[in-house]
Amino acid sequence: MKKKICFIINPISGIGKQHKVEDLVKSFTELQKFEIHFEYTKAPHHATELSRNAASQGFDIVVAVGGDGSVNEVSKGLLGSQTALAILPAGSGNGLAWHLGIPLDLKKALVLLLEGQVVKLDCGEIAGKHFVNVCGIGFDAHVAHLFANYGKRGFLSYVKLVQKAYLNYPEQEFNLQFESQKIERKALLISIANGSQFGNNATISPLSDTNDGYMELCILKKIPWYAALFFALRLFSKRAHRSKYIEIFRVKSMRVVSSCHEIHLDGEPVLEKEALDFKIIPSGIRILVPKRN
Repeated sequence: MKKKICFIINPISGIGKQHKVEDLVKSFTELQKFEIHFEYTKAPHHATELSRNAASQGFDIVVAVGGDGSVNEVSKGLLGSQTALAILPAGSGNGLAWHLGIPLDLKKALVLLLEGQVVKLDCGEIAGKHFVNVCGIGFDAHVAHLFANYGKRGFLSYVKLVQKAYLNYPEQEFNLQFESQKIERKALLISIANGSQFGNNATISPLSDTNDGYMELCILKKIPWYAALFFALRLFSKRAHRSKYIEIFRVKSMRVVSSCHEIHLDGEPVLEKEALDFKIIPSGIRILVPKRN
């Protein structure tokens, strides 16, 4: 029996790479031994419905074509199933793809459907909502809300928004309870990191592992203007954890109380209540990644 693969394509994600996918797949001779289906999302959360349907119909692989938001939606429908998630990165940041070593080139990413291996991936849940890469509260969530309405996608557009918003954004107060600790912090943002980075190689939590049963709580202070460039160099060279402006704790569950209502889940903006309960879902989904040596 042929293996079944469903491609779920977000037609408005990222910078337009996804428009090439259907033709690219049809021209890929080795993929013709599979039973291939294409689905296009028509509204927010439609990808979750499509992936859940595909899992119930016994598809072997569901491919999320888009950015981290698309991966988030597709993965929700696969939670706890035997259907494997694959990623064709076509978003602005592609943070989980960067972390897992999935090629950003679509042709090379397609090769993983033939040569990759399936591993288990931890997932996170906060305020009853699911994420697979990074959840953030504070400044990065504020930028995610701005970016969602900006109209222009891509890395440079994101950088412009960050620069414009940073100077006037105040530190927020966070009360955090996890394991046996209770701490209070004033911070620019907190991130709960399963994967190591936001995307485009901006690595907030270099030591994160997506299948170790933990996530990293990253507390980032507001950085003075004179130190911002040096921190950016650390961020893009996977050395952010060595900065004096960041604290990192390993957590399995946590309660966050803050006056900040803006959060993001894998880059997707959400407004939430003051008290946020977080927990990890160990090995929640199966995902296709490059073979490890």
